Amino acid sequence: MQEKQRFLCENSLDGLFTAVYDAWDSRCGHENVELAVQEPDNLEFFCREHRTATDPEKAARVARTLRRRLGSRGYEILCYAAASQFPDKGTALYQSIVCLLTGRSDFTDRRNPHIRRLMELYKNSFAEFDHLRGFLRFRELSSGALASLIRPKNDLLLFLGAHFQERMPEEAFLICDSGRSRICFHKPGADCSLISGLSLSETELSRYSSDAETFENLFRTFCRSISIRERENPALQRQMLPLRFREFMPEFRQTQAPPDH
Repeated sequence: MQEKQRFLCENSLDGLFTAVYDAWDSRCGHENVELAVQEPDNLEFFCREHRTATDPEKAARVARTLRRRLGSRGYEILCYAAASQFPDKGTALYQSIVCLLTGRSDFTDRRNPHIRRLMELYKNSFAEFDHLRGFLRFRELSSGALASLIRPKNDLLLFLGAHFQERMPEEAFLICDSGRSRICFHKPGADCSLISGLSLSETELSRYSSDAETFENLFRTFCRSISIRERENPALQRQMLPLRFREFMPEFRQTQAPPDH
C-alpha cells in the first residue's frame, strides 16, 4: 500500500503554488499527493504530512510555468479555483495541474474527477466575483480615498482590486474583506497591495466619511422614487440579488424615510 503524502500549506495563492512546487519536486508519486490548507480533524494511518512554508520565489516559478503552458485563460481558471472557500481545493488544484501539464486531460474533460471538481470551484468563485463587481459600493473618506466593505465566501480581494484598478486607475481606494481581516489598497499609478491583519468596521467608515451619508440618503431616495410598488417582487429580487450581498449596500440600509410632500 502506497503511503499518502499530505502537504499542508498556507491558504493563499502563493501558499498553494509553493505546495505544488514542493509536492512535484518530492517525486513521491503524483497519485499519492494531497494538498491541504487546514489541519485534518483526525490523524490517518499510512499518511505522511509535510509542512510547506510559503516561498514567493517558488510560487512565481509555478505561476510562470502555468501561464506559459496553459495560457492566460487556463491560469485564470486555476487562480479562481485557488481562491475557493472549500478545503478540498488544494488536491483538486494539484491533481488537475498534473493532468493538464502531462497532457492527460484538458479543462473540458468532465470524466476526470479532479478536472470536474476544479471547474466547480472555479465557477463558484467566479460567480461570486461577478456579483461583487456589480454589488460592491464605495464610500468617500475625508481624505478623498474611496473605501468599501465586503464579506465574500471566497477569497476574492485581489481579483476585485485588479478589476477596479483597471476601471479607476487614478483613484485611491481600499476594499476591506471584513470576514478575513484583509485590505486591498490601491494608490494612483501603482498596483494593488494586500495587507493582512487589518480590518475596517462600518462605524469607522462612517466616522471618517465627510458627505457620504448625504449622498447615500439621496441615492436611497432615488431608489424609492423609481420603484413601482405594484411590480415589486421580493422573491425575484432575492434571486437576482441574494440577501448576503446587501449587508454593506446603502440602498438596502434601513433609515427613516423622508416625509411625503
